Amino acid sequence: MNRIVGATFLLLSAFFFTPINAYAGECSVEPPPGVDPRTYWATCHEEIPHRGTNPRVTPIEEPPSTGSNVTYSYTWVPTCPGASPGDPEVGNLDCPAAHSCDDPQLMSMSLYAMQLTSPAGQPIQRGWRYLGSECRDPKDAGPTKQPRVLTWMDVLNAVRQVGVPGASVEAPDYTLVNLKTTFYTEPTTVERSLTIIGYDVDVRVEPSTYTWHWGDGSSVTTDTPGHPYPSTDVTHTYRRATAPNQALQLSVDVTYTAHYRVDDGEWQPIPESLTIAGAPTDLPIKQASAVLVAKD
Repeated sequence: MNRIVGATFLLLSAFFFTPINAYAGECSVEPPPGVDPRTYWATCHEEIPHRGTNPRVTPIEEPPSTGSNVTYSYTWVPTCPGASPGDPEVGNLDCPAAHSCDDPQLMSMSLYAMQLTSPAGQPIQRGWRYLGSECRDPKDAGPTKQPRVLTWMDVLNAVRQVGVPGASVEAPDYTLVNLKTTFYTEPTTVERSLTIIGYDVDVRVEPSTYTWHWGDGSSVTTDTPGHPYPSTDVTHTYRRATAPNQALQLSVDVTYTAHYRVDDGEWQPIPESLTIAGAPTDLPIKQASAVLVAKD
């Protein structure tokens, strides 16, 4: 069974475990009413600039069997204005925009996919989806049976584009010089469900380490998010007061580790971590003053 996975994802604004469409847009089989067909296919997807022979695109390979009956039709189209994946003469198309590769023997091409059958094997026909662009041999223009396999790098790039919320430092309204002060953050485990060309990809992103920036030029990394006072898991002592009506800016960067699974298969680790910088928190530092109190 031929399957293909692309790596272009929509940016989500919510952070709930919900299915998402992983592509920048879906091109209908025919242009919508009133839309000029000469420009429709050039504007229905986001063009990816590329100068190398294989820019940010996983090699075309045969993927492992996933047990699903979803099938697709794939085609390579020269990256030209007005080029349509359904054009029977697509192999003869040419334009200056398609000759932007470092290797003059290669041509810039865009890969499209159309779903043909459902997971149950029932016939279905949806619009063409744009998957990505790369520099290829001009002879590759037209239908192809070779799919692209999903890699952990595709998943990590998807997580970056979907987004992981940054953490913030929980701090008191102010603290004193030479006082050991407790800080903490509230970590978030992020779960996503992505549908990527017939593959159901579940992703779990969990915090692993925390790098605290204290605003006074010092920082420390811990494996705990800390806890509210009277905990002393994460503390810091300031040696100088801030100027009146001034504050230091504290922040915490959270490093996440991620796992993913495809079509309810085994969970696999992503070997590269992901660090998300946190938003700043203001903290005034005050100098304690001795006060004489008269006895009764």
